[in-house]
Amino acid sequence: MQLSEVSTTPGLEVLRLLTGSRHLDRRIRWVYTTDLLAPRRYLSGGEVVLTSTTWRRRPEDSDYFVRMLADGGAVALMAGTAMLGAMPHDLVRACAQYEIPLFQVPDELSFGEIAETVIGRLHEERAGELERMVGRHRRLLHGFTRGDGLSAATDLLRTELGVASWTMSLTGRVLSGDCPRSAEVRRTAARHAAAAPRLPICRDTAEGPITLLALAADSAPQAPAQVLACAADLRDWSPTERETVEEVAEFLAAGLARRDESARQRRDQLARLAALLDRDDTDPARLVAGAPGAGLDLGAPHLLLRARIAGAAAPGELARQILEEMSAHLTPDGVTATIGTGPDSSAVAVLPLPDRAAPTPDELRELLDSFGPAVGGGDIRVGAGASDIGARGLRRSWDQAGHALLVAERRPDGPALIGIDEVDTFGMLLAGTPDSLRRSYCQRVLGPILDYDARCRTDLLDTLAAYLAASGSWHAVATQRHMHVNTLRYRIRRVEELTGRDLSQWRDRFDFQLALDLRRG
Repeated sequence: MQLSEVSTTPGLEVLRLLTGSRHLDRRIRWVYTTDLLAPRRYLSGGEVVLTSTTWRRRPEDSDYFVRMLADGGAVALMAGTAMLGAMPHDLVRACAQYEIPLFQVPDELSFGEIAETVIGRLHEERAGELERMVGRHRRLLHGFTRGDGLSAATDLLRTELGVASWTMSLTGRVLSGDCPRSAEVRRTAARHAAAAPRLPICRDTAEGPITLLALAADSAPQAPAQVLACAADLRDWSPTERETVEEVAEFLAAGLARRDESARQRRDQLARLAALLDRDDTDPARLVAGAPGAGLDLGAPHLLLRARIAGAAAPGELARQILEEMSAHLTPDGVTATIGTGPDSSAVAVLPLPDRAAPTPDELRELLDSFGPAVGGGDIRVGAGASDIGARGLRRSWDQAGHALLVAERRPDGPALIGIDEVDTFGMLLAGTPDSLRRSYCQRVLGPILDYDARCRTDLLDTLAAYLAASGSWHAVATQRHMHVNTLRYRIRRVEELTGRDLSQWRDRFDFQLALDLRRG
């Protein structure tokens, strides 16, 4: 019941509004009668306060009394004048100052009649709301028992509130419902949901407002994997409408969790397979035995992806969600899993490809780039193995994706996704080299040159790199670097003197090239 309905309710027409006409859209929760000067602790918000003003001993009391009402969340004051004979001007001023609507109660209208009438209306409204809520729940449960609970939930919002709604993933992919918004608007909305400290939120777009609500059974450190989106502005909803949408969101979260249960079991089994793949001594027969539980047919070609995110709150789970989005665009039967826990966790995806060729690294990169905003401030890196079959093929693809991931991580300025066909054998060896060994080797081979360049402000290291890249061609390097051939020969001799190596020898040239590649990697 709103304050605006009070003066139109039979029996209450004689109430006279003295101030606060701008706030008649406030909703009444209850009625409270008091003659205490400080009733704050007895208020919980939403009350219409009835008083005979016997608490007023001096004008200053009005300011104190009304301030207590405002602090307690009262929505209006109805004051009788039988004790004072007239409404005090200081009480009217205080109500205007604290934005508390003030109604004058005539002598012939009792507080009991006001309370009985208003509370009766509140009971009627709540009974109607309860009946509607039960009806909503009945329709939602009926939809879930038929197996179309997700559609039933979004249909209910359209029929009851006239609001188009849909569920979508963290990249804007529609999971259920009818979406009137474009893919670009959906992706932008999903970015807002991922970045928001809490949901629901409302965002204005070029195609109209969108309200986003979380679809999660429990709180998690990362953004929810799915959201409920409504093509409406939550700021225009009444409390009843907002409650309806939140109820639907709860049902949708439960429905998605139930639908996701079988996928969760496959993810758990894939995580166990990943632990076996990470061991060199695993019998292939164990992989064959565990594959069906993860929904994998090792007799068909499959592609394996491994991903890691730096700078995210839950990197493994977020990386898994990104791989799941990539999988959804490539095959309906892909399986993803989180590997490990904490800041070092990562993710894996196995994509069965029985009826199509494996996507190229460029196609995979294009997909990954479209999902990039979902990562937030994190830095995602992905390695792709080769398409293969059988248990041994799964292990090969696992190892290849791991090597490709290492290469992607060691090239921060390169592409976020590396395919194994983009990594040669030499690159694979470099990717697996520990950082401490890299630093030690580079210092031993290149240290004298680096020290000389720093001390004398020369560029012998760049000259050496250009010389090796040109396969020892004096003329090509001299032309490229705009120097005389004799100057180049002098610099190369200086490199040999500093390092004690001979660039005419294949082994020394290989050491230099390896050290340069390790330093760049």
